[in-house]
Amino acid sequence: MRIKKFEKYDRLEVAWIDIVERSGWRSVAAAETEGGAKVNNIGYFLGNHKGILNLASSLSEDGDCNVTSIPWGVITEIKQLRITTDGEC
Repeated sequence: MRIKKFEKYDRLEVAWIDIVERSGWRSVAAAETEGGAKVNNIGYFLGNHKGILNLASSLSEDGDCNVTSIPWGVITEIKQLRITTDGEC
C-alpha cells in the first residue's frame, strides 16, 4: 500500500489484517487456507514512525491519548473521514 500523507488528528478508518492463532487439531490442507482476522479501527491520526501508523481512538483535554500502532504492511485500506455539517452521517 502506498503511504499517504495525513495531518495530525485527521479522522481515519483503517482496515487491516490481524494475526490469528488457532488451537485444536486440523489437517495441513485445511490449515494452509486459513487467514487472519479482518479488523477496522476508527480514530485520530497521530503519525508514522518506523513503518507504523499510530492512531488514537480517544484524546483527553490535557493532551493524553490511547494509541493503536498498526504496521503499514498489514493495512489493506485507509479512508479519511469527514464530518458533515447537515446532521447526516
